Amino acid sequence: MIQTSLVEQMDLSPPVTLWHRPRASHPVDGAASGGLNHLAIAREMLATIDDLTVAGRRYTMGKIVEIFAGLMARRGPEAAGQGRFILVRLLHELRQESSRSFPDPSRFTQRASEALSLLGDTV
Repeated sequence: MIQTSLVEQMDLSPPVTLWHRPRASHPVDGAASGGLNHLAIAREMLATIDDLTVAGRRYTMGKIVEIFAGLMARRGPEAAGQGRFILVRLLHELRQESSRSFPDPSRFTQRASEALSLLGDTV
């Protein structure tokens, strides 16, 4: 009879997790994610901007800009016309504000609210 070592008898495969969900490769991608859900997340993030440090504001503003850019990219060429032009302009202004050393939260919030209303109408 051949004896096996304790290491050979151990099951070294990773444990099975029932709650594991694969993460999306981009914050706005993924099969289960919807545009309305991302808009709700952006609204929540926007509501907390005044309570954050300067570094936290810049980080959060950047994430909001990423969400908006992803939603606009997903809409694609069918979103032509005046609404698309306004969204592109707002996104440019939001990017500029979020990249400043000391971004103005009231200005960012105003512009982001405008973008949210436009994106909410089209998603």
